Amino acid sequence: MFRAIIVCTVAFAATASADEPTITSARDLRRLSPERAAERLPVSIEATVIAIDPRSTVFVQDDTGGAYLNNPPPGNWERGMRLRITGKTYAGLYVPGIRPDHIQVIGTAALPAPTRVTAADLASGRWHYQYVELAGVVQAVTAAPDGAVMRVATGSDEIDVRVGETPGASPLVGAAVTVRGLAAGAINDRRQLVRPYLKAQSFADLRIDSPPDADSFIVPVVPVSHLMRFSPDTTHHTRVRVRGVVTYHRPGEALVVRDGADAVYARVESRESVEPGDVVEVVGFPRMGAYRAELAHAVYRKVGSEPPPDAVPTTPSEILTGAREADLVSLDAELVEGYATPDGDVLALRAGGKRFLARCPTGTAAELPPGCVLNVTGICRVAESREGGYKLTPLAFEVWPRSSADVRIVSRPSGWTTGRLLGILGVVAAIAAGAFAWAWSLRRQVRRQTGVIREQSRREAILDERQRIAREVHDTLEQELVGLSLRLEAAAVTVPAEGKLAGVLDTARRLVGRIHDEVRGLVHDLRDESGGKLSDAVTAFVGNLHGSTATAITVAVTGDEWPIQAVLAHNLKRVAQEAVTNALKHAGASAVRVELRFAADALVVAVTDDGRGFDQTAPPPAGHFGLVGMRERVRKFGGELRVTSKPGQGTTVEVRVSRQTAEGGV
Repeated sequence: MFRAIIVCTVAFAATASADEPTITSARDLRRLSPERAAERLPVSIEATVIAIDPRSTVFVQDDTGGAYLNNPPPGNWERGMRLRITGKTYAGLYVPGIRPDHIQVIGTAALPAPTRVTAADLASGRWHYQYVELAGVVQAVTAAPDGAVMRVATGSDEIDVRVGETPGASPLVGAAVTVRGLAAGAINDRRQLVRPYLKAQSFADLRIDSPPDADSFIVPVVPVSHLMRFSPDTTHHTRVRVRGVVTYHRPGEALVVRDGADAVYARVESRESVEPGDVVEVVGFPRMGAYRAELAHAVYRKVGSEPPPDAVPTTPSEILTGAREADLVSLDAELVEGYATPDGDVLALRAGGKRFLARCPTGTAAELPPGCVLNVTGICRVAESREGGYKLTPLAFEVWPRSSADVRIVSRPSGWTTGRLLGILGVVAAIAAGAFAWAWSLRRQVRRQTGVIREQSRREAILDERQRIAREVHDTLEQELVGLSLRLEAAAVTVPAEGKLAGVLDTARRLVGRIHDEVRGLVHDLRDESGGKLSDAVTAFVGNLHGSTATAITVAVTGDEWPIQAVLAHNLKRVAQEAVTNALKHAGASAVRVELRFAADALVVAVTDDGRGFDQTAPPPAGHFGLVGMRERVRKFGGELRVTSKPGQGTTVEVRVSRQTAEGGV
């Protein structure tokens, strides 16, 4: 059964694949979305090979457009081969392609007519992986690991042409050329064309329409001030030659020369050394920089020398007119801060209400204190400008010192710098904050001490009152009980020992004795301030009951007992005593358990009996105030009383007191 399901599934998949329409042209292939192309749709086309990437790709083109074969089988593929290809669609990085199942060489054919494109056309991606041609002027030729790269200016743009062979001895820079090849480019991970270029198989794909000058320096010298001025006959793709005195040189990157009152910045690749003061001729392609014309892909030669040119003293206001762009300038400014970057040190400066940056050699900023006044000499470069009314106005500038010697300290910062003042203010603020915190802490301590004094006064008042009550009870009630006991003993002597009256007198005498003992215990509790153990007090009153009742009474203590206030111990003992008395007198209990549970945060006193219990919803019998008294007593010292009872199921009386209340007293 399982095998049959697999066979049916495979057959269904094959049928579904067979139902997909076959792609028969490059145009239909290029129109597929990446998701659709990833479904491996069937492809069958005839096309001509237009380019070969020896790594893993063959590029083909039919009458409708270009395509490519991903991972074709090994073979001696050549341009002009006519192929019959069957396979499946492939999403690719940018344009859908083909993963071939079978390739048949059916002949040869001329390469298709190339489409004439511009740099903007290549950037659009419309002609990607198709055979195209591009016309322009070669501005630079550099060697590459897999051949050479030509920088070609076309229209108002420049484009790289990658050639699959090394450049020959014939000069190409300055030549007007037409190049045929594959429209290609670098693709990012979002299927976006980042850097388009043209890929030619060899220099045979390049046609020279106008040869370069045999000597680069044969072109006429033009003043720097005339670069890229309006002329109906000028083309900016032709090279120009300027002459001037070197003011700045960074080998392999930049050369700046001054021509009278003007200066020009040239981008160079040569590392031939020249020094400030050398007179040079520079040949390059004019282009617009951030604000002024500059020369790209420039070459230079030394033709003389003179004393090094002086820097032009200037101000930020003059620089922001644009008059000193690319010139060697000097100005005084206050150092705001200095910091190091991978490309050198940067000084943030301020002068005339304007802020600007000085980009210096590494190590320049190390010994410069913020707040000092510096004299900075360097090449001025406009960093930001604004257009308005057909005119460009500089907004921000930078200065490029040639060495650390171009940055000199004019004056060191005053001792009362902003940073130091802020530091002093910080110290004062810290002292003030400390004083405030101390005053606040002192106030809290005074309030806490006042509370302690108030509590001590309250306790002393309570103690005095307890002692007064103890004296009154001792001097009145206790003395009266002693007198009553003596009279009962005297009366007992005068009556027959076996008579009924003698029994009554004996019972009364014992009752007065117990009352006397209770009063003496009360007086002792009122005078006792030691806060003795509650367990001892409970055990004592339970021990007094053992001789007068047959009911089993047990006392259990759980947890580590901690001391409590004497008056609270007295009240808890009274509650327990009342609960035990009720169990003995009213519940008919055969067993009573008194439990003291000492926890970390509270004390629980529980009295449990197995007596007859009672209905808690019924009103208490007339004249019985035991539970009422317990609730009043517990409420007074801030505890919680819970009584649990049902008829025939015994009774539990439980008192809970927080440790804070127990240790602080009532």
